[in-house]
Amino acid sequence: METVLAGAVAVVGTLLGSIVTYWLQRRASDHGEKRLRSSQLRQERIEAYGAFAAAATTLRQARTTRWYRRQDDSGGSAYSEARAASDQAQGVALHALFRAQIVAGENDVTASAQNALDAIDEIRPGLSRPEFQAKLENSRLLLADFVAHASRDVMGWETSPAVRELPAYPDEARP
Repeated sequence: METVLAGAVAVVGTLLGSIVTYWLQRRASDHGEKRLRSSQLRQERIEAYGAFAAAATTLRQARTTRWYRRQDDSGGSAYSEARAASDQAQGVALHALFRAQIVAGENDVTASAQNALDAIDEIRPGLSRPEFQAKLENSRLLLADFVAHASRDVMGWETSPAVRELPAYPDEARP
């Protein structure tokens, strides 16, 4: 009887050990898969947010160039080329915005991206110089706000003040 009891205890112990081992391995596997998915999403966000920031900056520069070309010669070929470049940059920026909205982890990122793009869209060729400079500054601040939100979403912590300040374009100082 003792032999049967010892055998039963051994079998039960082996089964319990197998079950616990399976459960621990499954838990570790699930945790590893979750970390991999999280890492992949983080990388996609970095790429999407970076692409949007680049496209928005290019659009802002194209709008700035278009404004200056209109001031120089609104009927000339340089203005027509600047308008075409601005239109093309607008399409690229919208594409980048949609991509960023798809992978965004928080609504603040999508709202700040949309706000930045709307502010850039307000940079129009018919603005007076003071209006143009005000719209340019507003778009710079809203782009910096997007970068801060995107950084917080990707990195998970508050960004430094240096990240919130985007540099001015060289031609913004143009008289």
